[in-house]
This record gives sequence, C-alpha cells and structure tokens, in this order.
Amino acid sequence: MKKKVNKTERARVIRGRPSDQEFVAAGYAEAIPGLYYDERAHPYVTCPELLPFISPQARMSWIWVLGETGVLNNPSRIYFAIAPGTRKRIIETTLGPLQINGMAPEVFFAGSDRDNLDGGRICPQYICATPERALCDWIYVTRRLKKIGPEQSGIELDGLSVPRMRRLAEAMGIRRQFDKWYDRWVVVWQDEEVVGQYSKVLGY
Repeated sequence: MKKKVNKTERARVIRGRPSDQEFVAAGYAEAIPGLYYDERAHPYVTCPELLPFISPQARMSWIWVLGETGVLNNPSRIYFAIAPGTRKRIIETTLGPLQINGMAPEVFFAGSDRDNLDGGRICPQYICATPERALCDWIYVTRRLKKIGPEQSGIELDGLSVPRMRRLAEAMGIRRQFDKWYDRWVVVWQDEEVVGQYSKVLGY
C-alpha cells in the first residue's frame, strides 16, 4: 500500500521511493534517490540533516565543524563526517557534497561523550563533534600522511580546551601525533608575521 505524505505533520527529511511524485507535489525535493527534504522548511534544511538517514551512527566533524565554529579560517564547501567502519564515502546530494570517513569503532567511540559531542550548540537538529574532537579526527584521518592535520597557520585555538584535546588524543591513540602538531602550532603562532597577517584579514 502506498504511503501518503502527511501534509499537516511535515518531516524535515523523509524516506520514500525514488522519484516519487507525491513527495514532490507535497513540496519535498529529492536529496539522493529515495531521500527527500522539505523545501518549505524554515530554517532551511541543510546537508547535515541527511546524515542520520545515510549513516545513522555518523557525526559531523573535522573540516566542517572547525569551519562552522570559526576555528578554521578557510572552511570547505564539502560537508565532512566521521563514522565507525573502514569505508570512505563521498555522496553527491542536492544540498551539497557529503564526505564520510571511516574510523575504527574503538577510536570512534573513544573518550567521553562530553569531550566528543557538542550537545547541539552548532545545531540541535544533527549530531556534531566538539571542535576539539574535530581537530583530533582530522589528525587521526591524516596520521599516516606526510602532512598531518591542518596547516597550523590557518587554525585559531582561542576558546578551545587543550586539556580536552590531549585527553581525546590519548584515548584515540594519537597523542604523539597531536603533540607534534600542537608544538608546531605554538611555534607558528608566536611568529608576529603570521599573527599580523590574520589580524589584518580578520580586521583586528
């Protein structure tokens, strides 16, 4: 039996059959085949709201979270998430590209919820990592590359908890990589030329 779209209790995101014209007629747009979002919703539906339907255990993290919280000075147009597992997935949605990086479950769940989860401060409609966890996720994902983590000169750590980052790095098994990255960050941000460049760009 075909499911009717309830026009009085509108879901912001809802599953359906691919290319279902009943959903389209009710004001829904297809984000990916079989997954629809309410085009009339206010505030507008954004790509991270699709994440629980695509990867239920995933959370928004690394580059995207750091951009949203003002830690990263050059945010990306790609929505980045982390999920337990080994797969890396790039999903083209009509709300933007979503990249989900896999992480060993014992690393994904390492640390306390208080250190890992932002508690709805970025947006109550989806799960996000704290910026401290997002930075550790970035270092973890790139730990085997020549360049580990983000460029130190593009990261502002004011307002972030260094003890929290160290706790998370220890729990995730990347304490050595984190300490190396952080020590370099301290050196870079003691450089008056670097500080002056960002002060001029940001207007202070």
